[in-house]
Amino acid sequence: MSGEVLRALSDLPHDFPGVAFAFAYGSGVIVQHGYKSPTRPMVDLVFAVDDATQWHAENLRRNPTHYSAIRALGPTPIAWLQRCTASGLYYNTLVAWHGLLIKYGVVEFPCVLRDCEEWTSLYTAGRLHKPVVFLQDSPRIQHARTTNLIHALRTSLLLLPSQFSRTELFRTIVSLSYT
Repeated sequence: MSGEVLRALSDLPHDFPGVAFAFAYGSGVIVQHGYKSPTRPMVDLVFAVDDATQWHAENLRRNPTHYSAIRALGPTPIAWLQRCTASGLYYNTLVAWHGLLIKYGVVEFPCVLRDCEEWTSLYTAGRLHKPVVFLQDSPRIQHARTTNLIHALRTSLLLLPSQFSRTELFRTIVSLSYT
């Protein structure tokens, strides 16, 4: 991760309302072998919050330009729409922030816990199978994250032949959320 990205991400708690758990993922934060782009890749973030309606209300006040025209509906319909998706996430995309281009998904904390423990959508849980940078951790999620990784390992072992390499194991784990 570049120093510029690291400095910007350190401002996260000041620029966004109460985030209980946050992580960054993708080529914008983790150098990926063989990935070359003439432009800086987008920084991908996920914020777990306690109450989506309250969070969006405060974020709309602080960062109204992060939202599309949906902001005119207000926080309650945005949170309702978020809760209606299988993943429970609402994304603000193509946000210019501290000289970076970011997208951030907002998800309620219980939804993250459920996905990590039960693979209800495998969206957030699947992201956590891959390399991520934890920006704000929470003891409330540590057990669920461990459970998620154990599920991923066990499932991958069932999918692999009796002889396999470490690389094949890791590829199988990271591919689970794409199947």
